[in-house]
Amino acid sequence: MNRSEFQQLDSEPIIVTAPGLPYPLVLIQVDMETFRAVSAKCTHLGCHVRPSKNFLVCPCHGSTYNLEGEVVRGPAQRALTIYPVEVKGDEIRIII
Repeated sequence: MNRSEFQQLDSEPIIVTAPGLPYPLVLIQVDMETFRAVSAKCTHLGCHVRPSKNFLVCPCHGSTYNLEGEVVRGPAQRALTIYPVEVKGDEIRIII
């Protein structure tokens, strides 16, 4: 992915999809050079979480995660999966 495609990352996380991925990922800009990719698949029943500025919220049963993917409110009991992200110049690469 090219960083210039994702200007919205400066202010809030975005949903990312790619061919071959069984579910979307949430891409979060931690600081100018650091990004985090978090599975968008809720660990409760598998619905897709929705990003907001500070949280990832499951619309099915209200599970809430922080931007590190940790559960802050159930019913989910497990954290979301985190994927490594490499940044080289303007390229953002999520390692699956």
